[in-house]
Amino acid sequence: MAATHIDISPKSISIEMPYKTDSYALTPTQKFAQKQISPAKAKSIALSRVRGGEYVDLRKTGNFYIVRVRTRDGRIVDIKIDATTGRVK
Repeated sequence: MAATHIDISPKSISIEMPYKTDSYALTPTQKFAQKQISPAKAKSIALSRVRGGEYVDLRKTGNFYIVRVRTRDGRIVDIKIDATTGRVK
């Protein structure tokens, strides 16, 4: 972080500070970690993959959502969705 410079003279007072965007900017890793799909979006993605499916349950494990869906014929399937990209694994 850049140092703050304060100049005090008899006729003027000035304070120079770093731009807020410079000192408080997020690193690429922090930006990447913040962008995750919502549980509602994960549910929507899973239901779009199983036609006529009925939502049963959702849990988050690590960086994945596991959405449990009941198919038309009564089988239970788990859809694994990447929480960052929204891709089905």
